Amino acid sequence: MAHQLLHGRYLFYKEEVDLNEFIRRAITVSISMIEQHLVIIKIEDDGIGMNSETLDKLFQRYYRGTNTNDNGSGTGLGLVITKQLVKLHNGSIQVKSTPNKGTMVRILLPTSIAETVE
Repeated sequence: MAHQLLHGRYLFYKEEVDLNEFIRRAITVSISMIEQHLVIIKIEDDGIGMNSETLDKLFQRYYRGTNTNDNGSGTGLGLVITKQLVKLHNGSIQVKSTPNKGTMVRILLPTSIAETVE
């Protein structure tokens, strides 16, 4: 799941960038818990961000963002699959982004199958 999120963010960059260097300088991943009931996974970057049009389509099947002129290996399914996996675990995923400032992805997962996230 994390690989899909990181790789998806990498594809939005227009210039050629080494993926390992991109991850080292631009992405922060943190994991925390709320009262032993909820796991929070945050993935933040200080990249180019996304506009509201891109955010609205982000979880649509086969959507590859605004930088689809390259011959990248993306299919536009990674974030759709990620969202489905999160929902199967009774969790939620949210994305906030500001152009030229970066993006934050937050995944909330209950620690027990019986709990649900609204």
